[in-house]
Amino acid sequence: MAERPLRIAATADLHYGKHSRGTLHDAFAEISRSADILLLCGDLTDYGLPEEAEELVADIRAAVRIPILAVSWATTTSNRVSRKPFLKFSTTQV
Repeated sequence: MAERPLRIAATADLHYGKHSRGTLHDAFAEISRSADILLLCGDLTDYGLPEEAEELVADIRAAVRIPILAVSWATTTSNRVSRKPFLKFSTTQV
């Protein structure tokens, strides 16, 4: 029996803001149906604010049903950002 190849969905520069909740729900749901893993590459938020991260995490929790690997940089990892929303979301920390 042939093994199916791993299907990876990747996206970057989401730039989630304080009022972005729901904007990518349908896209996240479709990714969950068609991929085995989701790779999120930063800039995940607009300004690196905790409120922005909480909006993104809420949408991910509502729609994504596959493992996620998030790589953040720039605005997501600025000095003003709290990583707390992302750390609460992650089930495995590297």
